[in-house]
Amino acid sequence: MIMNTEECFCKAKEVFFEMLRKVEQDTIDGKAIHEVEENVWKNSLELGREILAAHIKMQAISTPDPDIIQYSNKTLRRLDGKRNRSYHSVFGEIIFGRNVYALRETQRHEVVPLDAKLGMPEGDISYLLQRWCNARSVNGSYAQVKRSITEIFGFAPSVSALEDRRPAV
Repeated sequence: MIMNTEECFCKAKEVFFEMLRKVEQDTIDGKAIHEVEENVWKNSLELGREILAAHIKMQAISTPDPDIIQYSNKTLRRLDGKRNRSYHSVFGEIIFGRNVYALRETQRHEVVPLDAKLGMPEGDISYLLQRWCNARSVNGSYAQVKRSITEIFGFAPSVSALEDRRPAV
């Protein structure tokens, strides 16, 4: 089944309109501005996550997936089934499936076209989130960075992921 842009962004539109509905209700209920602000922030994170997920879906649709490819003088085959990947963005975690190519099932995935097309980091933490964590780690420990990021976003990479991360682009 071929999905179009409208279908891919449908969930993001639902989240956006629900966010507006909540603000309208908060206005009717006379909620304090700080309560409305916190709800808008949380819903904005969800909206951002859905927009990124839709972007990934659209890129996946337009990424060719032949059965066999040539790479570094090797013939690689597309492995059966999509392989899940976790991506931790500033909006939260997104898990998505993508095709991978290798010599055989039990070997390292040598080519992942969608990851390359999206410019995915080697690890699962987005370059933007890595950059923000790097900026905060200058003045404190990774544990403090994790607490700070969790306070703002409601989640954070593990301390070991922060320590292991590759330099952000």
